[in-house]
Amino acid sequence: MSRHRNIRNLDEEDYYDDYDYDDEDEYYLEQQREKERKAKIEAERKAKANQAKQLQQKPKQVKAPQQQQTNQQTKANPQKLGVVGGGNKGISIAVPATSTKNTSQVQSHVNTSHSQTKSIHSSSNNNNNNGNPPQIPANILAKLRSLHTTPSNTNTPTLRSHLSLVILGHVDAGKSTLTGRLLLSLHHVSPRLLQKYQRESATIGKSSFALAWFTDEDEAERERGVTVDVGTKFIRTDRYDFTVLDAPGHRDFVPNMISGAAGADCGLLVVAATTGEFEAGFAVANGGGGNETGTGHVGGQTREHIILSRGLGVSQLIVAVNKLDAADPPWEEGRFEHIKSQVLAFLLENGFKEKRILFVPVSGLTGVNVSNEKRKENEEEGWKLLKQWYKGPTLIEALNAFVPAKREFEKPLRLIITDVSSEGKAVTVRGRIVQGFLRAGDGVTVLPVGDDASVSRVERGKATKESDSPYSSVGNSGNGQATTADIDLNDIPELQNCALAGDTVECALSGVDAARVSPGCVICHPHQSLRPRIQRKFEARVMVMEHLAVPIIRGSQVLFHMHSIDVPAVLNRLMTAKKRGEANARSNPRVLTGGVEATVEITLSERLVLEEYSECKALGRFVLRRGGDTIAVGLIEKVHDT
Repeated sequence: MSRHRNIRNLDEEDYYDDYDYDDEDEYYLEQQREKERKAKIEAERKAKANQAKQLQQKPKQVKAPQQQQTNQQTKANPQKLGVVGGGNKGISIAVPATSTKNTSQVQSHVNTSHSQTKSIHSSSNNNNNNGNPPQIPANILAKLRSLHTTPSNTNTPTLRSHLSLVILGHVDAGKSTLTGRLLLSLHHVSPRLLQKYQRESATIGKSSFALAWFTDEDEAERERGVTVDVGTKFIRTDRYDFTVLDAPGHRDFVPNMISGAAGADCGLLVVAATTGEFEAGFAVANGGGGNETGTGHVGGQTREHIILSRGLGVSQLIVAVNKLDAADPPWEEGRFEHIKSQVLAFLLENGFKEKRILFVPVSGLTGVNVSNEKRKENEEEGWKLLKQWYKGPTLIEALNAFVPAKREFEKPLRLIITDVSSEGKAVTVRGRIVQGFLRAGDGVTVLPVGDDASVSRVERGKATKESDSPYSSVGNSGNGQATTADIDLNDIPELQNCALAGDTVECALSGVDAARVSPGCVICHPHQSLRPRIQRKFEARVMVMEHLAVPIIRGSQVLFHMHSIDVPAVLNRLMTAKKRGEANARSNPRVLTGGVEATVEITLSERLVLEEYSECKALGRFVLRRGGDTIAVGLIEKVHDT
């Protein structure tokens, strides 16, 4: 069995309010405490310096009445040359009477500028003290805080949670088909459209792919029967709004899968239960991380997707054991339990916590155990066989069991762009707000190009309520109790045309050239102190994959992946390394072998928007690949100025 156990050392500060902090990685907590301690010492030093300065200024304040009397005498006769202060001779330039108005305007401008500067500093100081980005108006911030952003057990109204769900799994595990079944069961697509797809797919000999066509909309994907790009859809359950990211399962398209997993809060891992398919997807690596020629394999994509998703921040997972209707014999409990034991052990080794994992047997093709629709239980033989031994939740009920994500809307804005299109004079961008707050009318800056723009429109991606769907024949499909206390962002007058951290959005930008905006760019607040850094060198803590065909040495050339971008990079320093179980790290190791945790210095081929992981999780996680294989996942600890 493959051992990637040290990946758990990359645990981040958990997204979730009810997280058990006893088993959290203390590394970044200690780092944050050290920053707070230094900030406190610096604040005390500045306070003492200010007190000393005030004591020195007291003698000058005593002379103020004498200075005021002299000024009054000078004002009475502006043409007169006089002596200013303490016997030292000085020349007072005569001011013509006609320029009194101009002088008043200049003085007024100076006073106004001083007042504006004071206001900016006051806003900045308030931001530093309270942690509030200045672009959030006080009334909106108060409203957001009053609503809370996570459901509670009280009757207090809460803001409806939005989660990003990435679909993971080996090629041909049935990911797109299961996603299509979810869309159909939640009445987000038309049954008549499914009939159309069934006819069209049958003409090319792929009748079983009809459901997958709801997400695989590209003609090339439909002809090949393989997902290539990440498909984005929106679903709505009783408890959550989901952005569903259908990631490709083929090993040739792992970079696209990384892009999807990097923007996800939780995952749906689809595992095929048929004999041979599960074993192929869960195969142990025979030496990955090959050289530039691409030698070496990392095994089945089920394993690699688990490793990558955990390294990229996914900490909640539903494992859908799919195609149990096609197993031999169908819907056998023993096959389900065998797969569960194998996958669960690997998930725990890679840092997932058992309380954040659910296993659900399903059939995406027939819809068994996807939703709790009673009319199908009497019609499908699979329901009867499954209910003989399975008493757990349906897939949609399992989705409702996710823990809501904690949204950092009070942090500076970070919107990672995933798609760009031109719409007249405006530029339309799509992406995810990983932290912060955005509303129509805000001024923003697009990095790394540094161009300023104005947001003329903000639309949050979400699905239609089931009761409002034209494809719903019933008011509720019986998937659980709705949380009537939840409030949608668009239902609040103050929050119209606004979006928060965690939302997938479409924005129209004016005042910027579409040719200068591309996927991977980051939208932030224009204030200099609220922008992330644009650099190419940083220190990072990485976890090297266990099965590595070629060790990593100083000067190794790799491909650096972060959200939707990838650039060449060089590991120019190997700083420390330690194996699992070692107490102390070795300094300046010659090589990094499989399974080690290391601190390295990396130089990118170009400047990118980078941040320490402690400041922004999404801009602090990355993946290193070489020769078509994943060799390490890591977290940025320090960004260097170059």
